[in-house]
Formats: sequence, structure tokens, C-alpha cells
Amino acid sequence: MATKGIFKRGDFYWIRFAGADGETVKESSKSKKKADAEKLLIRRKNDVLERRSPDKVILLEMTFEDFSKKYEEHTAHQKGIVQKKRVIKQLNLYFGRYKLTDINMQIVEQYASMRRKVHKNADSTINRHLATIKNMFTKALDWGYVSSAQNVIIHKVKMEKEQNVRLRFLSRDEIPVFLTACEKQEHLLDIVQYGLNTGCRQSEILGLTWENVDLVHGFITLNITKPSERRDIPINDTLKPILQKRKDANKKMNIPYVFYDYRTNTRFGEIKRSFHTACARAEIKNFRFHDMRHTFASHLVMSGVDLMTVKELLGHKTLAMTLRYSHLAPNHKLSAINVLTEAYKPIKKEEPANEQ
Repeated sequence: MATKGIFKRGDFYWIRFAGADGETVKESSKSKKKADAEKLLIRRKNDVLERRSPDKVILLEMTFEDFSKKYEEHTAHQKGIVQKKRVIKQLNLYFGRYKLTDINMQIVEQYASMRRKVHKNADSTINRHLATIKNMFTKALDWGYVSSAQNVIIHKVKMEKEQNVRLRFLSRDEIPVFLTACEKQEHLLDIVQYGLNTGCRQSEILGLTWENVDLVHGFITLNITKPSERRDIPINDTLKPILQKRKDANKKMNIPYVFYDYRTNTRFGEIKRSFHTACARAEIKNFRFHDMRHTFASHLVMSGVDLMTVKELLGHKTLAMTLRYSHLAPNHKLSAINVLTEAYKPIKKEEPANEQ
């Protein structure tokens, strides 16, 4: 039978009770045994009755920076954690010394405004920061560090309206110039070649493991992608020798990652510096790592590949996301309109035979 105030989340039992301030507090017993959760619930209720709740003390003293450390530990296994850590680092510069209970809607909105005016961040970047803050407060509520009322207020902060009009991709002339600029750093050249020939996201590239690469049948299988769906990517003739070379070099080391930094004995977390250096060397401006994905998709569409196939290769959840490339399809609108030519032809009347 279910016990009031005790519930299971994953493998562990959690407790739920009203804190000294009347707000609902949730706390993990950190135990797989229900009996341990029952004992903890009794202790917490007694603490509230005696008005010396330990959770209330934590709630008053917990700073944003202290909580962010707990949050990072909790999310360490998640995909995209490298990028999330960078965002949290920026958040700490602003919110670090604030007590969690002192952060309100106005403070968060001022932060978003500062990112826009001072750092000149794009709407999409600001939204990533806001989404992280909201997720952090959701977890803070689960752990009993903030009240449900405060969490609701933080989630009322409006996200920016993103204008996804930017579509930068390398032209046929720029591609060989850029690849030549990458040759001075072999790891960068291989990563760029992989990106241009698969359209994968940066996290999918740098986190790629050999168990997902099938050189025999010529496929790369991505099980952990952005929409959390499996995706199969064919290995083309350009990519196969690159992967084979890296696999041969890795035979003795037996490293699980395809792109591995042997100098530091860690997988590549990011290649921003070397990537920007190659762009400068090639005199290619306004080009980001993610734009290799745009390059992959754009050249497929310009070569006549249908949008549904491009959608599957990119791993887009909806076709609407792929339609941004539709204008690049060669004569796609003219071809569509031309089907009417035959349909609209007037019926020819048979002419009467000439009398002899």
C-alpha cells in the first residue's frame, strides 16, 4: 500500500511534507528501502512541529553558486553537459552570491537584458540561459530549496522570440579553401570532414564512439540524438578512409571515442579555438561549427535530394525544420508549376475533313 507523503522516483524513495513555512517540501531519502523513507518523514515532521526544520535553514542559506554545484553533479550524465556547464559558469558570474530565495522575476529579466545589451547575445543564446535557470529552479523545488510559489514566478519569465533566419553555409569554392586551412591540425581536419559529410551536431560528433560506427556495412548509428530518436547515417566514400585510418591508429589504445585528444588523454570537449583559427586562415567570415550542418543540408538540397531524405539525415523532428532549405532546391517551384501546363492545355477540336 502507498504511504501518504512517500513516493518513488526512479530507484529511490522520496518524501513529501509541509515545511515550517507551509510550503510543500520534497526530499530524497537516498534509499531504495521504503522503511528508510518512513523514518525520514517522521523526523522531518517532528522538525517542523518543533519549528527547527533543517530544510528551512538550508533554504535560507543556500546561495545560487552552492546550488549550481549540486545541480552540475546531478546533470553530469546528461547529453550536452559541456555546453550546460559553460552556461552555468556565466550564470554564476551574475547570480552566484544571491541566495536562491532572493532571486525573483525582475532579477532574471535584468540578467536577460544584460546579456542582450552588454554581451550582444542572440535571442537563441539568451533562451538557453533562461531555460537553464528555469530547469535549475525546478530541481531546487524538488530538493526543497525553494518554494513552489517562487518556482512558478521564475517560470513566468518570457523567453525571447527567436528569429531563425540565419543560414550560413560554405559555397563550393569555399569548401576546399577551408579544408586546406584545417590541414595543419589533423584532428580538426578529420572532425570538419566528418561534419561536412554527415551533418551531425557538435555533441554528436565529439561524443561519437566506435560501437556506433559500422565500417563493414557503411553506417553510423546515433542512439542519443537531440530528439532522442535513433538515426542511421551512411558512410560515404570521403568519410570511410578517414574513419578507417582513425580506427587503425586506435587499435592498440582501445579508446572508445572516435575523436580523441591523445595529448590530454581525454575526448575533445570543444574545438572552438582551432576552428576559428582555420576560419581566419581561410579568410572565411561569419562561419560557426554548427554551420557545417547547414552546409551539409544545403548542398544536398541544391543537388536535388528531396527534403524528406534531408530531414531523416539531419534527424529533424518535423519537416518544418527542414523547410528552411527548400528555397535552395533547383527549379523546385518552376517544376511544381510546370505540371499544370499539360493539365491546362485546351482540348483541340477535330477539323472537318476536306471534301473532294
